[in-house]
Amino acid sequence: MTTQTTQQACLKLESAALGIVSYGEQHVVNCVTPIIGFEQLSDFIVVNKGNPLLFWLQSTEETSVSFLLLDVFKAGIDIPIEIGAQDAADLEATSSDDIHVYAVLSVHDGEMTANLRAPILINDKSCKASQILLSDESLSMRHPLQIEQRVAV
Repeated sequence: MTTQTTQQACLKLESAALGIVSYGEQHVVNCVTPIIGFEQLSDFIVVNKGNPLLFWLQSTEETSVSFLLLDVFKAGIDIPIEIGAQDAADLEATSSDDIHVYAVLSVHDGEMTANLRAPILINDKSCKASQILLSDESLSMRHPLQIEQRVAV
Protein backbone atom coordinates (compact mmCIF):
# COMPACT_ATOMS: atom_id res chain seq x y z
CA MET A 1 0.00 0.00 0.00
CA THR A 2 1.33 3.42 -0.95
CA THR A 3 0.64 6.59 0.99
CA GLN A 4 0.47 9.70 -1.11
CA THR A 5 1.30 13.00 0.59
CA THR A 6 -0.06 16.21 -0.81
CA GLN A 7 2.27 19.13 -0.37
CA GLN A 8 1.01 22.66 -0.75
CA ALA A 9 3.24 24.69 -3.00
CA CYS A 10 4.86 27.65 -1.28
CA LEU A 11 4.75 30.61 -3.59
CA LYS A 12 6.42 33.96 -2.98
CA LEU A 13 5.88 37.44 -4.24
CA GLU A 14 7.59 40.72 -3.48
CA SER A 15 4.92 43.23 -2.54
CA ALA A 16 5.64 46.92 -2.79
CA ALA A 17 3.79 47.45 0.51
CA LEU A 18 4.57 44.25 2.41
CA GLY A 19 7.94 43.02 1.20
CA ILE A 20 8.31 39.30 0.52
CA VAL A 21 5.11 37.35 1.16
CA SER A 22 4.87 33.55 1.12
CA TYR A 23 1.54 31.87 0.44
CA GLY A 24 -0.02 28.68 -0.80
CA GLU A 25 -2.03 28.40 -3.99
CA GLN A 26 -5.01 27.36 -1.89
CA HIS A 27 -5.00 30.83 -0.29
CA VAL A 28 -5.48 32.75 -3.53
CA VAL A 29 -8.79 34.62 -3.46
CA ASN A 30 -10.50 35.08 -6.83
CA CYS A 31 -12.50 38.27 -7.36
CA VAL A 32 -15.65 37.18 -9.14
CA THR A 33 -16.67 40.84 -9.38
CA PRO A 34 -13.64 43.04 -9.95
CA ILE A 35 -12.42 45.77 -7.65
CA ILE A 36 -13.53 49.12 -9.03
CA GLY A 37 -10.69 50.66 -11.02
CA PHE A 38 -8.71 47.41 -11.05
CA GLU A 39 -10.87 45.32 -13.37
CA GLN A 40 -7.81 43.68 -14.94
CA LEU A 41 -6.85 42.02 -11.63
CA SER A 42 -8.66 38.98 -10.29
CA ASP A 43 -6.31 37.05 -7.99
CA PHE A 44 -5.35 38.26 -4.52
CA ILE A 45 -4.14 36.97 -1.19
CA VAL A 46 -5.32 38.21 2.19
CA VAL A 47 -2.44 39.01 4.54
CA ASN A 48 -2.82 39.73 8.25
CA LYS A 49 0.13 41.35 10.02
CA GLY A 50 -1.16 40.66 13.53
CA ASN A 51 -3.97 43.19 13.96
CA PRO A 52 -7.35 41.39 14.08
CA LEU A 53 -9.10 44.35 12.44
CA LEU A 54 -6.73 45.01 9.54
CA PHE A 55 -5.91 42.94 6.51
CA TRP A 56 -4.00 43.54 3.30
CA LEU A 57 -5.55 42.45 0.02
CA GLN A 58 -2.46 41.90 -2.12
CA SER A 59 -2.65 41.28 -5.85
CA THR A 60 -0.72 38.23 -7.01
CA GLU A 61 -0.79 39.53 -10.58
CA GLU A 62 0.55 43.05 -9.96
CA THR A 63 2.72 43.26 -6.87
CA SER A 64 2.48 47.06 -6.68
CA VAL A 65 -1.28 46.78 -6.01
CA SER A 66 -2.53 46.16 -2.48
CA PHE A 67 -5.40 47.48 -0.41
CA LEU A 68 -5.58 47.96 3.33
CA LEU A 69 -8.88 46.51 4.56
CA LEU A 70 -10.80 47.02 7.77
CA ASP A 71 -13.10 44.30 9.09
CA VAL A 72 -16.16 46.51 9.37
CA PHE A 73 -18.15 44.59 11.96
CA LYS A 74 -15.17 43.73 14.19
CA ALA A 75 -14.32 47.44 14.18
CA GLY A 76 -17.80 48.22 15.50
CA ILE A 77 -19.00 50.01 12.39
CA ASP A 78 -22.63 49.11 11.83
CA ILE A 79 -23.60 49.41 8.20
CA PRO A 80 -26.87 48.12 6.83
CA ILE A 81 -25.89 45.55 4.24
CA GLU A 82 -28.07 43.11 2.41
CA ILE A 83 -26.23 40.59 0.32
CA GLY A 84 -28.31 39.70 -2.70
CA ALA A 85 -28.96 36.15 -3.81
CA GLN A 86 -26.75 36.57 -6.88
CA ASP A 87 -23.84 37.98 -4.83
CA ALA A 88 -24.15 35.08 -2.35
CA ALA A 89 -24.21 32.60 -5.23
CA ASP A 90 -21.17 34.23 -6.88
CA LEU A 91 -19.29 33.94 -3.58
CA GLU A 92 -20.50 30.33 -3.14
CA ALA A 93 -21.81 31.26 0.30
CA THR A 94 -24.19 28.88 2.03
CA SER A 95 -24.95 31.33 4.85
CA SER A 96 -24.25 34.95 5.74
CA ASP A 97 -21.71 33.70 8.30
CA ASP A 98 -19.49 32.62 5.38
CA ILE A 99 -19.03 36.21 4.22
CA HIS A 100 -16.69 38.77 5.77
CA VAL A 101 -17.29 42.45 5.03
CA TYR A 102 -14.29 44.74 4.60
CA ALA A 103 -13.95 48.45 3.92
CA VAL A 104 -11.03 49.72 1.89
CA LEU A 105 -9.03 52.25 3.91
CA SER A 106 -7.34 55.28 2.44
CA VAL A 107 -5.69 58.46 3.66
CA HIS A 108 -6.85 61.87 2.45
CA ASP A 109 -5.24 65.05 3.79
CA GLY A 110 -3.74 63.08 6.69
CA GLU A 111 -7.11 61.60 7.72
CA MET A 112 -7.73 57.86 7.49
CA THR A 113 -11.11 57.04 5.96
CA ALA A 114 -13.09 53.90 5.17
CA ASN A 115 -15.11 53.30 2.01
CA LEU A 116 -18.40 52.01 3.47
CA ARG A 117 -20.35 52.41 0.23
CA ALA A 118 -18.35 49.86 -1.77
CA PRO A 119 -17.28 47.09 0.61
CA ILE A 120 -15.30 44.03 -0.40
CA LEU A 121 -16.95 40.75 0.50
CA ILE A 122 -14.77 37.67 0.98
CA ASN A 123 -15.82 34.07 1.53
CA ASP A 124 -12.83 32.37 3.17
CA LYS A 125 -14.28 28.91 2.52
CA SER A 126 -14.61 29.26 -1.26
CA CYS A 127 -11.78 31.80 -1.70
CA LYS A 128 -14.13 34.04 -3.67
CA ALA A 129 -14.38 37.81 -3.32
CA SER A 130 -16.47 40.61 -4.73
CA GLN A 131 -16.69 44.35 -4.41
CA ILE A 132 -20.26 45.58 -4.33
CA LEU A 133 -21.70 49.07 -4.55
CA LEU A 134 -24.41 49.55 -1.95
CA SER A 135 -27.47 51.55 -2.99
CA ASP A 136 -27.68 53.45 0.32
CA GLU A 137 -26.33 56.87 -0.67
CA SER A 138 -26.00 57.90 2.99
CA LEU A 139 -23.00 55.54 3.27
CA SER A 140 -19.80 57.45 2.73
CA MET A 141 -16.93 56.50 0.47
CA ARG A 142 -14.74 58.52 2.86
CA HIS A 143 -16.09 57.69 6.30
CA PRO A 144 -13.68 59.27 8.83
CA LEU A 145 -12.55 56.83 11.47
CA GLN A 146 -13.21 57.90 15.04
CA ILE A 147 -10.40 57.79 17.61
CA GLU A 148 -11.59 54.47 19.06
CA GLN A 149 -11.80 53.04 15.54
CA ARG A 150 -8.32 54.08 14.49
CA VAL A 151 -6.00 51.17 14.22
CA ALA A 152 -2.24 51.06 13.94
CA VAL A 153 -1.07 49.89 10.56
